[in-house]
Amino acid sequence: MPIPGTTKNIFSRFAKGLLCAGIIAAIVASCSSDDEDAAPHASNYGVASGDPKADGMILWTRITLGSESPDEITVTWEIAEWSSDESMSNVIITGNTTTDASQNYTVKVDTEGLAANQRYNYRFRVGDVESVVGHTRTLPSADADVSELKFAVFSCANLPKGYFHSYAHAADQATTAGDIDAVIHLGDYLYEYDSSGYPSLVGRGDNNTDTALFSPNKELTQLADYRLRHAQYKSDPDLQELQRLVPFIAVWDDHESSNDAWKNGAENHDEATEGSWTERKAAKKGVEPESVEVGTFHGKKLVFIGAERANAVGVYDISDIENPKLNQILSTGIGPEGLLAIEKRNLFISANEVDTEKSITIYQN
Repeated sequence: MPIPGTTKNIFSRFAKGLLCAGIIAAIVASCSSDDEDAAPHASNYGVASGDPKADGMILWTRITLGSESPDEITVTWEIAEWSSDESMSNVIITGNTTTDASQNYTVKVDTEGLAANQRYNYRFRVGDVESVVGHTRTLPSADADVSELKFAVFSCANLPKGYFHSYAHAADQATTAGDIDAVIHLGDYLYEYDSSGYPSLVGRGDNNTDTALFSPNKELTQLADYRLRHAQYKSDPDLQELQRLVPFIAVWDDHESSNDAWKNGAENHDEATEGSWTERKAAKKGVEPESVEVGTFHGKKLVFIGAERANAVGVYDISDIENPKLNQILSTGIGPEGLLAIEKRNLFISANEVDTEKSITIYQN
């Protein structure tokens, strides 16, 4: 889930049209829907926060278009001191960002400058239209004396199989007791099947193959498919409320993409009817970066972005977060998927997807 509020998208060279799931995020993702008749610029998919750190977190929403389809929308975001009445009366940080069709009108803000181990309220605004107010929090600082943290842990959420009562219970705990610091989602945030996949004796409809429970009613293979399915899941009131109240820390499993996927295919990929696995993988990823690492070298804060299909790592200087600068492109082996910055030794390591004599590349800064 992450772009600073007033900043250019530092991932834009590699990441136009990201797949819906991810870091958050995995979860703070692009969504699309067949229903675009809502009030102009209203946020019909709620708000979410995730990947909390000691001085900030990611904030997310998606702007739902009405009759207008502007080329670009300016969105204001605000963070206020926490209050149970969600009054937003003491805003401490605010900023503007933009979104457009290439991002499917999603908004992701990477915040910083907040106090450690504190609760906050936040919201988004487009013109006079305000989103609901979200709740979030920062983590304790690394040297803090913390006796405990409380997490709600989830995985394998198959919407057609049943209602998300466990999300509702966690949201209730967060509201009444205030004792959930974050949600850890271990993956399978959604399922990619059509109505013939993953049958169950229990379901939301009259039977487990009710096609109305699948949007779209096909196995997901294209970016647009994944966006529609994410929109369907994020329309669930229990999931939407939990994501409003508690920051998520999320990782991917397989169903965010395809069941039991591996390098050359997946359990439910049929080349005869669905074409090349390589093309399907590329289609659902868009031009997503394979991995991201941040490190500070010689006083400069750098972000390293691995591009799987470019066999390269882009190195950006983010000392001025609002004006990231491309420093250089590092040539790597095939598919740089694991990046590691070892700051004390001035080393950067890329582990590559394809095992060759260059399966690991080491650079010295």
